[in-house]
Amino acid sequence: MRKIFLLTLVVVFLCPTPAMAASISSRTFNVTVEVDGTPPTTECDYVDSWYSQDLIINLTASDTQSAVRDIYYKINDGTEQIVRVAGQPLISTEGASNILEYWSVDSFGNEETPHNLLEEIKLDKTPPTVTILNPTDISAVEQSPIEVSGTIEDLVSGVSSVNIDVGGVMYSTTLDDEGNFTASNVAVIGGANTITALGYDTANNEGEDISTVFLGWMLHLDIPYRQIESYYSGAASCEMILDYIREGVGDDLTQEEIYNYGHPYNLTENTQLLEMDAKAVDYALGHFDPYDSSDLYGYGDPSKAYNFTVDTAEPDESTQYLRDIIHWIAYTVMQGYYFQDGDLATWPNAPSAVPAFGSYDHWIVVNGAATSENPTPEPRTNPWNMPDFTAYGLWLTDPAVGGIGQDLYVTAETTLNTYLSPLVSSDEYNGKYIHVSEPPPVESQAQVQLATPQINETTLRLIDIAEDLCESENLQSDSEIEERINQTARHIYDAALVVDLETDSQSGELSSQNISDAIENPELLESIFELGVKPPIELDWRQIIEPLLVTDEKFRIAFNGSQVRDFIKVKREDNDSSYYLIPFDKYIQGQFLTYAAIIIDAQTGSFKEASWVEEPTRFIQVSKEEAIALVLEQEPLLETTQLNIELVWEPGGVSVSPFYPYWKVTSNALSYIITQEAQVIDENL
Repeated sequence: MRKIFLLTLVVVFLCPTPAMAASISSRTFNVTVEVDGTPPTTECDYVDSWYSQDLIINLTASDTQSAVRDIYYKINDGTEQIVRVAGQPLISTEGASNILEYWSVDSFGNEETPHNLLEEIKLDKTPPTVTILNPTDISAVEQSPIEVSGTIEDLVSGVSSVNIDVGGVMYSTTLDDEGNFTASNVAVIGGANTITALGYDTANNEGEDISTVFLGWMLHLDIPYRQIESYYSGAASCEMILDYIREGVGDDLTQEEIYNYGHPYNLTENTQLLEMDAKAVDYALGHFDPYDSSDLYGYGDPSKAYNFTVDTAEPDESTQYLRDIIHWIAYTVMQGYYFQDGDLATWPNAPSAVPAFGSYDHWIVVNGAATSENPTPEPRTNPWNMPDFTAYGLWLTDPAVGGIGQDLYVTAETTLNTYLSPLVSSDEYNGKYIHVSEPPPVESQAQVQLATPQINETTLRLIDIAEDLCESENLQSDSEIEERINQTARHIYDAALVVDLETDSQSGELSSQNISDAIENPELLESIFELGVKPPIELDWRQIIEPLLVTDEKFRIAFNGSQVRDFIKVKREDNDSSYYLIPFDKYIQGQFLTYAAIIIDAQTGSFKEASWVEEPTRFIQVSKEEAIALVLEQEPLLETTQLNIELVWEPGGVSVSPFYPYWKVTSNALSYIITQEAQVIDENL
């Protein structure tokens, strides 16, 4: 309501001078004053919905008669605020019962009444909790499609929906009132599959859970380890196989018993060979069959369970050779002849014995494989069912190596390029691939492919780290600033290289700029070393290590919680390539001890092989400086010459394992080898 008043003003001049008095007269002025008695009105822009971020509600006020002085508000009956001072109201409390009380006052002091009351303002900033129950994380399945199921919970706005993402392919789910979701017919491909359950609440917050599932077939026989005693690797390999298949049936054998029985069966050409040849290994395994007490045939009775034999492949048949090893291990053994209704042997899958590096001097045991398909899915009812498959890798056990390098998982490609070669001998097997295994009744005709080495951004990032660290080790500088930079970089890398196979994920970018920023930002540096705080650089080791290997429980125990402390670059002398040997250590009783190690290709970063131990060990005993000192101790005159030193390895060379490379020191035409046992070998003799 607008009120109008007419005021009459009389102006009187007091104390006029005599001259002014004659002309003084009173004057009257009429002034009109407009008074505003109507309060302003206030509006907001809130739209009724669930919001997922802190919400600013804009208040605007108007007054048709006068100016708005201020807009006031209270949030959830809190302190009175003025927009001009505190800004527009910010809703930050989660829930569906937020209240905004707001009003305005005009320049005449008219207050808007009653105050406006906006109730049930909805804010949900918390993503729903999503859990995949099936398949469990880091598990393997043998068939596709699969069913994915789990639960979703949201305590604020409530559950909306769940979708399943597998390699960019989306699957909808059925969702019940209890928050249980299910997606059927979810297709997975051979190898590793990342299954992501994307759950949404009513505010459209997204929660997720990830489960890594591997489509494939795995067989890993947990054989007892036996290191070479005084009867060579053939007897030790036979001992491991025999102790495995005889467990619970026959007594353990000694390497002496095995060697003394088997070695006389060496082929005529190999009678002077100290090692057991293929025939000797075959006869020893067949003779000590726990189900063959009579052994009428010397090499074992084929009607009595295990019937080991020598299998061969031509040099151009390496893939078929690998196929046969896997197929023969996969086929189950009966207690008697091959027939459908008989009882299986106590341990129906038998490991294979293989001469490594193409020499009888070094036998190893193949005790498992990982493939895309079961090579023999119906061994008893349909042994002719032999599907094509992709070979991912093999489990090997080496009796010549104790500790790291003893138990191995090696990719199929690396197995052929490193461990398995055509035999070099003077007997009938010369130039051929051979293995001694328990045979199936039908030879496999399956087509086999070797898995392509895994190369991705994570592995290439790992190579960047390795190259940076190897280069920084060669820097010589007295600058305190440069030393601080190198030390800080080292610590940042250390933070990145802690292994957590359960929650590893990629985040952040690795670059020199990261390191520079951290050095200039003490708070960032402190956060790197603060207990429980994730480092700014992380590596997802599940993207680097062969996916199927991660399902191995012993491997996971060894790797989890370990830390990379060294990148050891090794040159392969046989093919002029290089690899990185990466030990994984844990701090035990005041010292770093190695629980596991992997080998990756130095050019591509692709995984090649891994080894792990249950009991920690000191690894890589001789440093570069120690190697040089050992050479100079033997040849003091070399102290005045330029020495070149590098870490090298080659199959069948000085060291039997790529996990134990050796130093090669050269000067002009002189060459010396220093092993990890600190042995100096003069190659000039």
